Amino acid sequence: LEFVTTTGERRESIFNQIEAGRRRLFSLDQLPGSSIAEDTPISVRVSGLAGGPAIAAQYTAASSIGGGGALVAPFAATSQIFTDASFSEDAGFSEIISVFNPNTAAADVTFTVLFDDGTTFGYRTTAPAERRAEFDLNNTSESSILAIRNKIDADPDRFGTFSVIVDTQTPTPMPVTASLTRVDTEAGRRFTVTPTILGGLTPLG
Repeated sequence: LEFVTTTGERRESIFNQIEAGRRRLFSLDQLPGSSIAEDTPISVRVSGLAGGPAIAAQYTAASSIGGGGALVAPFAATSQIFTDASFSEDAGFSEIISVFNPNTAAADVTFTVLFDDGTTFGYRTTAPAERRAEFDLNNTSESSILAIRNKIDADPDRFGTFSVIVDTQTPTPMPVTASLTRVDTEAGRRFTVTPTILGGLTPLG
């Protein structure tokens, strides 16, 4: 298992053996080599040794406010969508779309926000090679993000839920993986979901 922070810091935990035909749980706060500061967003790459068998994995977050899980995607894609993204200024709410770039070159990532009245907004960032990037409406103050928040503030009941397309088609298609994590401490919810693939599906490994 390899742990990668947004700043590119890496930790590895190797030789975690799983017996044939069996399952095993790995607690990320107890694995050797995974000593990353608490509350640090990370991407986790799960891989077997070269020549070894294929494995299946699922990630589950658990806390005092509950938890939820998502399959660890064995695929990356150049275009994918989250159809039920949300934003709220309520205390204890946060939602982040995380992108991991498994490629050896940087990927230009475009996040397109689509509202039900046909309005669209774009936000663009770069995911460095083998690093992660984020789309975070709650904690980013760039002008393009503020424009999205202003749209939502105009009618929170209508525009507080929207879709987000994650696209790496321009200028060069590059497959990336993505996930959405929502935390709502007031409602006692925490979960992670994976997107619907729109195009450019690429097996990893």
